[in-house]
Amino acid sequence: MYHLTNFKLVILGMLLASSAVLHAAESSKTVELHTKPDNNLIVIQNIAGKITLSPSSDSMIHITGTAKAQAKNQKKADELLESIGFDEEKFDDKTVISVSYPLDDYTGIIYNPDDKASSWNWGGQSSSKYMGQKVRVARKAKGVFSKWAEVYADLNIAIPAGQKSKVRVISGQIDANNINNDLSLDSSSGKINVNDSRGRLSADTGSGKITIENFTGDIDADTGSGSIVLTNINGSADADTGSGSIKINKVTGNVKADTGSGSVTVNDYLGGELIEIDTGSGGVRINGDLGNVNNLEIDTGSGSVKIVSTHAPSLKIDIDTGSGGIHVDLPDLQVKRDKRGTFIGTVGDGKGRASIDTGSGSVSFKMDDSYESVAKPVSGNDKSKSDRAKNTGKPNPELATKVQAALNKDEDIRNANLEVSAVGSRAIIAGSMDSVWDIAKAVKIVNDVEGVDNVSVDLELNED
Repeated sequence: MYHLTNFKLVILGMLLASSAVLHAAESSKTVELHTKPDNNLIVIQNIAGKITLSPSSDSMIHITGTAKAQAKNQKKADELLESIGFDEEKFDDKTVISVSYPLDDYTGIIYNPDDKASSWNWGGQSSSKYMGQKVRVARKAKGVFSKWAEVYADLNIAIPAGQKSKVRVISGQIDANNINNDLSLDSSSGKINVNDSRGRLSADTGSGKITIENFTGDIDADTGSGSIVLTNINGSADADTGSGSIKINKVTGNVKADTGSGSVTVNDYLGGELIEIDTGSGGVRINGDLGNVNNLEIDTGSGSVKIVSTHAPSLKIDIDTGSGGIHVDLPDLQVKRDKRGTFIGTVGDGKGRASIDTGSGSVSFKMDDSYESVAKPVSGNDKSKSDRAKNTGKPNPELATKVQAALNKDEDIRNANLEVSAVGSRAIIAGSMDSVWDIAKAVKIVNDVEGVDNVSVDLELNED
């Protein structure tokens, strides 16, 4: 036991000594590359470091790299920097520019931009192919007897307008501002930020947040773990995260959003034809102009769905909830089926299709408070006002008043927190009650009201 403990102390001493001397010396240098692309695609790749993209003032690509190295002495730090430079390869269909590293002499690259901890503590790592070799990048070194190089290069890249570009980094953040090109941005581990740009954009990170603001063009954003925020997008958006929320604000085109775990919010939707949302676990919130949507598909394993439209949609609606209430309040609504957990109906002329499915969670689909339904003129041969409301599915305040009066006759229900409305011949009761028996009694009372053909219920039990 004595010898084993002594061995542990020796190893601990080695680690502490290594940590103490690792940052004894630092070295840095600036490298530049100026080239004129002569084909369709430019590919720029780096192992570690922040990458910043901006527009070029001419037809050239200008790259300025700031390389930094840390080692136990100045000689080692300087030696690390000797290999840092640019390799440029031209092919028939693309030009590839790579930052060179001392990969043959080291186990991997240490990159710790936040400098939150000593580099010789255990830490996670990522690995990827780079210039034909497998490269490991870690925030901290792994393995007592491994050789790790603490070296990285931050890149500032100026790209001419219209130049199709792909930028890749294994570990590092990517920022792009005022770019007018088709862009592909790829980081195995790091945030991606794009602002005030246009073109076609693909943003992909294995782990990190994606933020895109003020963009014209179609977007494909994908992160293995991290949130996605898209704002002021004049185009279509496709967002996918394995774990994290998705927020899309003011988008004019189609929307596709998929998250394994996390909520999806679409705010101020400005009009498109397709909305597809899938969450393994997380709620869905949509508000905006759904007047032109002809394909609305929402599927959540666990989470509620709330949709508010500023313009009247035209949809065939099919809603299924494994557990949760359904509340649909839309103009020109024809209800075909409205039972617990299931709703089938048509809004307007039903040109489009809406399918909403929740494994566990309520569904609400209604108009924004600013919407006002405008009734068409009535000819002398038309039916009475109440009959027209019954047949067309328009709001029916007369029936709602009758339902409220019937509920008020029961003392227990009269004191409950309920909201009553009616659309056509369908009565809608929402709110909360003390027990399932009270809910059942309320539904029976409403069903017995003259003029009520069916009842929509969105009721929750009061907490004790």
